[in-house]
Amino acid sequence: MTEFVSLLILFILRERRKVFFFFKSDLMHPSELIEIVNGQDRKVLSVVVADMHGTILQRCGQAAYLKQGIPSLFSTEPPSIGELWKRAIADGNEQMSLFWAMSGDMRHELHLCRIADSWAVIETPATSADTERLLKESEQRLQLVVQQTGQMVYDYDLRTGTITWAGATSEITGYCAEELAAMNIKEWAEHIHPEDREEALSLLDQARKSRGRYSVDYRFRRKNNSYIHIRDNGAFLLDEEQIPFRMIGSMADITEQKIAEDIIRHQAHHDGLTGLPNRTLVLDRIDLALAHARRVGEGFAVLFLDLDRFKPINDTLGHAVGDGLLIAVAQRLVGALRPDDTVSRNGGDEFIVLLPGVPDAPAAGIVAEKIIHELGKPFFIDGFELHISASIGIAVFPTDGKNAEEIIRNADVALYRSKEAGRDRYAFYSDTRGSFGRERITLQQELKAAIPDDQLRLVFLPTISLTSSAVSSYEALLRWQHPRLGLLLPEAFLPIAEETGLMLAIGDWVIDEGLANLKRWSLRGDPSLLRLNISAQQFFQPQFVRRLADRVIAFDLPAQKVRLEIHEAIALQRGGHTEQILRELDAMGFSLSIDNFGTGYGALRSLQDYPIREVKIDRSLIRDMGERRSQWLIQGMVQMARALGLSTVAGGVEHEGQKTLLRQYGCDEAQGWLFGTALQPIGRNPAQ
Repeated sequence: MTEFVSLLILFILRERRKVFFFFKSDLMHPSELIEIVNGQDRKVLSVVVADMHGTILQRCGQAAYLKQGIPSLFSTEPPSIGELWKRAIADGNEQMSLFWAMSGDMRHELHLCRIADSWAVIETPATSADTERLLKESEQRLQLVVQQTGQMVYDYDLRTGTITWAGATSEITGYCAEELAAMNIKEWAEHIHPEDREEALSLLDQARKSRGRYSVDYRFRRKNNSYIHIRDNGAFLLDEEQIPFRMIGSMADITEQKIAEDIIRHQAHHDGLTGLPNRTLVLDRIDLALAHARRVGEGFAVLFLDLDRFKPINDTLGHAVGDGLLIAVAQRLVGALRPDDTVSRNGGDEFIVLLPGVPDAPAAGIVAEKIIHELGKPFFIDGFELHISASIGIAVFPTDGKNAEEIIRNADVALYRSKEAGRDRYAFYSDTRGSFGRERITLQQELKAAIPDDQLRLVFLPTISLTSSAVSSYEALLRWQHPRLGLLLPEAFLPIAEETGLMLAIGDWVIDEGLANLKRWSLRGDPSLLRLNISAQQFFQPQFVRRLADRVIAFDLPAQKVRLEIHEAIALQRGGHTEQILRELDAMGFSLSIDNFGTGYGALRSLQDYPIREVKIDRSLIRDMGERRSQWLIQGMVQMARALGLSTVAGGVEHEGQKTLLRQYGCDEAQGWLFGTALQPIGRNPAQ
């Protein structure tokens, strides 16, 4: 008996029933322990022999059940139990409760008692009113917590196929917990949207095989046959052989979140005015069309469309009518094309159309003719009958480009040629390639005579203060009054000038002509500054700073009256030579502005390192101000510039709404159609 007093027998309980464990006089041989149930002897399934401090001395039975561990079974510390045990035997008690234990979700009471010549540990499941009340309260608390989260939880027994549900089942699915429990897993899967079912079940199966957690989104059919978006989070429980046997998780209704995400996604890829795809989205779709065309060996076409006579309507009748016209044009374009075609707005009055599956240029021409015919019909906007036309450039894959940007660029080239030919028509890029090469050679020869024959012109674009609405400066813009082709914009001939080495001579002419006009303004008492665009070839030519200073001195003008606009690409050339030139110009009094700011992230560093006084936000960002992302970028640029002590000017402002937002953001100045085109300023003639 003394030997027994120093021992505790602990065991893992498996069922809610009374069990008797007997042992003979040889206490240290657990194989002799017998379980007696309903008068029948059975070997004990699992027993642990330990001392009073909980140190395990010996085990037997199924080791898997022992892995759960049992130190937490004691309601009081083992030494206290041991003292009670010793006292009970010393007093001659035949039976005494030792301690409470937990097995799964059941509480058990253990007893030590003498039966004949043997001793036994007796286990009795606790079924007292207090225990039942505690269990019920615990379940109620758990149910309340789940309800408060707005989710529903489940426990899926993979062995029996039974599923237990709790939480907001009715609110989410329309089914109560009992109705869901009556469904088997196949019936549940049939409620998943057919488009989501295969992927959802595949992800769950992958999680089961990897024995990991999962998070799966899918649409679920409610009891009323409507669909909601469900987020299903859970994990698999593993048995002793690491095989999943339970699946426990929670489900939440994320329909509102999905709707918000769809709205944000739509705004990021669609034009704010017309609702059409924007340039970003059409580029993505052209990339998809390229991949498909290469895979199946078919062609497609891209149409670059520009509205003729839109600007006079917008200027004379107001932006509300102009916006209404753009919306009506967008609707008419969509209605004239196939469902698989993409109509996108490129900004302003430009549209890009993707025609997948169009085999060649003639087929694309038929579509272009249809578009021109449809847009030639009158539009009725706010009581006005409006008439416009369209010029279209066409590029066809695979002959006219290898990637999306190149195809769009070549369609734009074809658009330019269609406008040259008289507008209200279309042109193919393939028709311009041979003649375009010959035309470039001709232009090269004619450009050499442009300066001596007095064919170059300057026009002046006003810069307006957004606080006072006064003109603060004029930007000198170059034009070529071609004797054969008419007035040409810089993009038509400056690339040729750069290739042929004429850029420096043309740049010197622009500087002299601009300073001459500035001198005339100054003599008339006009305080406006002159803005001069400086090309990379000019900027890096030897003695550029000295030559510019000499020209200012020759016209007897202060350098502070001249603001030099350098392209962002120049600022990106991180080198000592760039910084030296900029600091020399700054020391002489010239104010420096970064043009096209926002097209290259690397120029951000130059604001801190270089003596820059102003940033000019690129017109492409202003054009896309209908998109929230562009608004954030512009606002961030203005705030960053202000923090660095720099002023900001926005180019390409066309609408009153853009002006209002820019003023709200704190932008200092602006240029664009809204304030006047690149012509002689009204009431002024700087050339005189």
